[in-house]
Amino acid sequence: MAKTKSLQPIASAWDVPAFTIMDGNWKELEKTYGVPISNDVRQRFIKVTENYLEWGAFERNAQPISKARKRIKRLKQAAAVLLREMIEGAEQASDAVVYADRLIRKNLARPQTRRRVPKNLQDPLLSEPLRKFGDTLSSFQVACKRALEEIDDASVHRNWDYWCVWVVELRKIAMKSNLPYGEREDGKEYDSDAPSAFVALINKLQNYLPKEYRRRAKTTSALAKHINRCRVARREGSGTN
Repeated sequence: MAKTKSLQPIASAWDVPAFTIMDGNWKELEKTYGVPISNDVRQRFIKVTENYLEWGAFERNAQPISKARKRIKRLKQAAAVLLREMIEGAEQASDAVVYADRLIRKNLARPQTRRRVPKNLQDPLLSEPLRKFGDTLSSFQVACKRALEEIDDASVHRNWDYWCVWVVELRKIAMKSNLPYGEREDGKEYDSDAPSAFVALINKLQNYLPKEYRRRAKTTSALAKHINRCRVARREGSGTN
């Protein structure tokens, strides 16, 4: 099983897959589960599964958050290089600098800002548009710094998070319907030949999902651990039966 990775909280998705279970499939699920599944519970199972497929489509297309972090860093570094060149040029105040700035001033759009001009850019040889542009660059650097802090402090979304939501919602439905909903903690769960009823249900139910939405595990013991971690992460009450 591939390790989870941090994902961006925004993504685009198309072609959300459909989910269908025929009557014969429900009979197989009931045999695996060990208890009858009423029509009402079936419909609720279907609803949360459709939700998983919809939101999971966005999750599958979400890019690693590291890509956004790298872009912010590149922009911050580029702004620093340009700002440093402007400051060093102002300090030199050579004829070349004066002439170059004059041409730039002639063609420069005038960005509006009310922020204080950095001391290093308050040279009288710099035009007002260039001072404002330098101020904007300085503000841009600060914005990049804060963006990096925000991206590090933000709640991290990881791949398979929506699988966890799906499993926990199925568990809630089973619990409220007085159906088996626990993953055993007595050691028997870790015998791949003797999974609990709920783990067996999830393992079987995943067969009806598109392959890319199935969180497979080598054993039902490993699958039970995934389910348990999801439950703990979602702060849902524990229980076994």
